Amino acid sequence: MNILLLTIILAQIPMGKNQAPLVPDSIKYPTYTDTIWPVELLVKTQDPEADSIAYQIDWGDDTILVWSRFFPPGFEIDRNHTYKRMGNYSIRVRAKDKNGNITDWSKSLPITVGKDIIKWRFETNNSVYSTPALDKDDNIYFGSEEGTLYSLTPEGNLRWQFQARGPIYTSPVVGKNGIYFGCSDSTLYCLDFNGKKLWEFRVNEEIYSTPAIDQRGIVYFGCDDSIFYALNDKGKLVWSYQTGDEIPFSPAIGPDGTIYVIADSVYALAPNGKRRFTFPPNEDGYYATSPIVDLQSNVYFGGSDGYLYALLPNGRLRWRAAVLEEDQVRSELAIGLGDTILLGCEDGYVYKKGKYGPLVPVYESDDEVFAAPVMDEEGHIYFLSDDGFFYCLERDGRLRWKLEIAIGEKSVLITSNATIGKDGTIYVGTQDNYLYAFNGTSGIPPTPWPTFHQNVRHTGKVEKYEGLKK
Repeated sequence: MNILLLTIILAQIPMGKNQAPLVPDSIKYPTYTDTIWPVELLVKTQDPEADSIAYQIDWGDDTILVWSRFFPPGFEIDRNHTYKRMGNYSIRVRAKDKNGNITDWSKSLPITVGKDIIKWRFETNNSVYSTPALDKDDNIYFGSEEGTLYSLTPEGNLRWQFQARGPIYTSPVVGKNGIYFGCSDSTLYCLDFNGKKLWEFRVNEEIYSTPAIDQRGIVYFGCDDSIFYALNDKGKLVWSYQTGDEIPFSPAIGPDGTIYVIADSVYALAPNGKRRFTFPPNEDGYYATSPIVDLQSNVYFGGSDGYLYALLPNGRLRWRAAVLEEDQVRSELAIGLGDTILLGCEDGYVYKKGKYGPLVPVYESDDEVFAAPVMDEEGHIYFLSDDGFFYCLERDGRLRWKLEIAIGEKSVLITSNATIGKDGTIYVGTQDNYLYAFNGTSGIPPTPWPTFHQNVRHTGKVEKYEGLKK
């Protein structure tokens, strides 16, 4: 009797009502696109009872997708959509479970559909690892792996080309008297602005170091023979300095004329070639980036131990800051708005560091980042990852857009850095034999080191920025 009574009581207790999934709030999407490239949206959510979930997307242009098939809770799905007209739109997503319980729409996600992302592209005969340089008229200079130095008009048309005797991995430098670049044929070349060779300087090993030029026109570069060279503007040796290892990195010139070189140590050399100080790495590590300098002569560089280093003008350690898992910091460095240092890492992240505090991850790509993340005046960050995508981020780290432009295998641990012209056009090379030009919004900001090798001419000398005049 007691057992029967208990059974009746339990049967009268109402069962809990099956609940709808959680409103989707884990949604990844770009904030900008054009009418050519499809938008990719990634979404996932959970269900209180772990029921399977289907999704519906309202793209904001009178296009609402039919419900997707059902997926396990927490499984991230992707959907693509191409907009047909420019304008501002709002995307919404909702979910339902197998019992027909439907969530509210997610919050509206704004997206802008504007002018074409790709402005033009120029095909070469081989990979482009060189970082493009610009002259005062926005003519473009870059090298390729087949050993050709190209000069293009701002519209992407060929002006001239020069054939060296080996692959060009360095970036050209636009000086007052000509175009300078190093080559793996063990030669530093100087060309006039019409592509005619003015002189060449032969060394004993390959050159991967992009030259720097001081206010006197002295050209500085390193070489795999472990020697750092200083040449005058006629190509004659002024002095040389023997380091303890190969010099694959590009030198930087401080505001007082001190030249900073990284080989087996950080070397600070006076303009006459005399050593001012050295800063060696830890016994089991090495430095893995070119140095950059600010207007107070503080020096910054990355290491194989996963630290970003800052030195005082006297060569003493100012601070060091670690990336998440202490992976190697191998990218070039740049300084964005608010004197924020930007860098990439082999863990796939782009990081930033303000005047105070630690390194903060901004965005994670799917492969190593060897190129310097470069910021424009509006705070957009551009970089090419080894996952083959060229990224544009909002200042807060949200994805603005990305395009896959490099599919082929790389032959070297070098990636072309983005160069931003004064009209906002972004130039970058790829291992797929192209130089790309992307439509951007603004030029580089007036910071101490806003882009690869300090300025769009790549002179490698810290200076007050003079490229904002329109």
